[in-house]
Amino acid sequence: KALTVTYSGDKSIVVGGKVDDKKIKVEMLYTNGKTKKIDIKNCTVTGLDVNIAGPVEVTIQYLGYFARFTVTGIAKAPEKISAKYNGEELSVGSTIDITKISVTVTYNDKTKDVISSGFTISPTKVTQVGTNTITVTYNGYSDTINIKATEIMPTSITAIYNGGTVIEGSQVNKSSI
Repeated sequence: KALTVTYSGDKSIVVGGKVDDKKIKVEMLYTNGKTKKIDIKNCTVTGLDVNIAGPVEVTIQYLGYFARFTVTGIAKAPEKISAKYNGEELSVGSTIDITKISVTVTYNDKTKDVISSGFTISPTKVTQVGTNTITVTYNGYSDTINIKATEIMPTSITAIYNGGTVIEGSQVNKSSI
């Protein structure tokens, strides 16, 4: 009388994914009201590969009978990010070198990519001694990193004396330095 199908798998599948044929249940309904389970391996199945965003129809054919169900293809998109700073401590006031930041993007199909550009940071400079929390943002997703900063320390001091000759044992006039 008819072929029936039920699908217990994920109804939303990322484009590039596949319908799980192990979760397809096929039965033949006979005119006497009885049903018989049909092994999916004995059927012709089309539409398992999800190649487009939007409705994707899966068709099962068995002995000239057809049954169909629909899943939804969803575009691959970022789901979260994780940022890491790979640089040294900075001096207060230093601009953060974004090439020292790596961002791991996790997509809705559970794949990951490590990117080194295309994201923004805020603030762009370390502003205080100690830990500075920096927000990294990519495609609307954010994570924070901590960058340590130290005080700006002089590397040398230069002094010039403008006071003329000083006799040994005399004091140097400090205002002349």
